[in-house]
Amino acid sequence: MKTIHNIAALCALALTCATTGFAQDTPQQQEVPQQQATQQPVYYVVPQQTNTVQYVIVPQAQYQQQSQQAYMPPPQPQQPVPVPPVPRRESRISLFMGFDINFYASSMYYERDEDFVAGNDNTTYETEHLYSGLGGSLGISAGVLIKDIIGVRGFFDVGIQSGESDYWNYRIRCRNDSCSNVDTELTDFIFGVSATLFPFNRSNGAMYNSYVQGDLAMDIQYYDDDFAETFDHTGSASFFMKIEIGKLFSISKTWNVGVGIAYSIDFLSFSTYDEEQDTFTDHVGGKQSFWAGVRFVRKKNKS
Repeated sequence: MKTIHNIAALCALALTCATTGFAQDTPQQQEVPQQQATQQPVYYVVPQQTNTVQYVIVPQAQYQQQSQQAYMPPPQPQQPVPVPPVPRRESRISLFMGFDINFYASSMYYERDEDFVAGNDNTTYETEHLYSGLGGSLGISAGVLIKDIIGVRGFFDVGIQSGESDYWNYRIRCRNDSCSNVDTELTDFIFGVSATLFPFNRSNGAMYNSYVQGDLAMDIQYYDDDFAETFDHTGSASFFMKIEIGKLFSISKTWNVGVGIAYSIDFLSFSTYDEEQDTFTDHVGGKQSFWAGVRFVRKKNKS
């Protein structure tokens, strides 16, 4: 039995030696921990916002952060910018003036009644003067225009007419109707004020610069013929009224040319007393005229 145990021990020893020797002959592979490869940084070329465009290399993280922002073009060099002056507020009042050339036709009636009150005579001597004629006039006016709607001006006109007169007097006898159809030269001096209304104020309207005008003035008349002094009617002064309509056409920002037609009427009514002859004299008369002419007007127009 002892021998069998010895033999088994020897076999185990031999097996152990054989195993150990084989392990020594065959090298064991040792696990080497893998090291993570070092990543190389990535760089990007980024333009710089400077006056002269330059490029720099930045890391990926910085590039990604910059790419999230909106790209703005490089600012331009600052240049001095002139500041326009504050526009002046346009005045509501502007210069309004003009020159007129007119042709007009007139007819006039004048009557003078002389009443002698001395004693109980009560005699009345009548004098009549009729006139009709044609002529022309020149006028000038100046004033202001308010809000491009209402204009107020002072004016002065000088008119000259040629026509015929008829005279009649209770005490003066004219032979062979010599006091009729007398060639007469009439001169008018008219001065006063006028008001002009521009009711259509739209600059793009067809009626823009159409107007209505009214004049109030004094008309001093002078008659020159062979019988004016004989019948004591060389001149007179009357109250003058005229209404006119017309239209202006702009030729520049401030100047216009236009046409107008008008109708005027004169009133004459007053009384005088002569102490030497003890007479009252009544003067009654009137004149009507039709006008047509050309207007040159300085008036500020809308653009």
